[in-house]
Amino acid sequence: MSEKPPYFEYVRKLVKEQAHLEIGEQSAHVVDSGLAHILRVHGYNSVKEVMDSVKEDPASTLTMHVVESMTTKETSFFRDSHVWEGLRTQVVPELIEKRQATRRLSVLSAAAASGQEAFSLAVLLREHFPQLANWNVRIVASDISREMVARIREATYSALEIARGMPEHLRDTYFKKVEGGYRVIDSVKELVRAQRMNLASPNLFLPKFDLILMRNLLIYFDMTSKRKLLSRIRSSMHPWTSLVLGASETTVNIDHAFEPTQHGSFRCFSLCEENL
Repeated sequence: MSEKPPYFEYVRKLVKEQAHLEIGEQSAHVVDSGLAHILRVHGYNSVKEVMDSVKEDPASTLTMHVVESMTTKETSFFRDSHVWEGLRTQVVPELIEKRQATRRLSVLSAAAASGQEAFSLAVLLREHFPQLANWNVRIVASDISREMVARIREATYSALEIARGMPEHLRDTYFKKVEGGYRVIDSVKELVRAQRMNLASPNLFLPKFDLILMRNLLIYFDMTSKRKLLSRIRSSMHPWTSLVLGASETTVNIDHAFEPTQHGSFRCFSLCEENL
């Protein structure tokens, strides 16, 4: 087993305190990769210089960027096909029926990284639900990283990123070829609003959403932080709101205010009737 770098435990503690995220004992590579990014972006000569600056001012912008650099940014378009099939055939049609009177639909794509999930949903809505054309549809794509939020706002992806999950016919319909890749067309981009958000912050205020996608985030939290986060998410749900988690994530035995609903291989969570 390779020896952990001397700054590993300090960074683990810093990330836990500020973002409530757990960096595993075997994840020294995550810390090394994040700090290498900081060196490139901020122009420091060594990790020691970065650590000295962070320790000198733990509330600095640099410290915040160090924490942000440790978050997972792995994502792809239409990741996990059964999720998108469940959204298309079950969740979205039910929401359209429920929100017919107000013609408003509000979605949170939490921990959105560079935005592929949010834009996948926007493409799905444009492609399969033309009746939403005159609705007020808002997809909030949130992430703790300012760099990722900027990427969502730019809405431009490399050919490799597009190839990871975006079918060619949807690429040709909803993206424009530009230098270096593909940019989301305006009629899709207008549905998505990027917002920096630390979901672990106790001061975070969330409005009500009709659908919440929060996939592959709970796995990085300890049990106490999971319960706090789910409690916060619960307050932003309507009685009809669906919460979609990652394949290995659940609310069972964590927060009893939720109950699972199974649609074939697709599972989502809603509030139990006694908590409405």
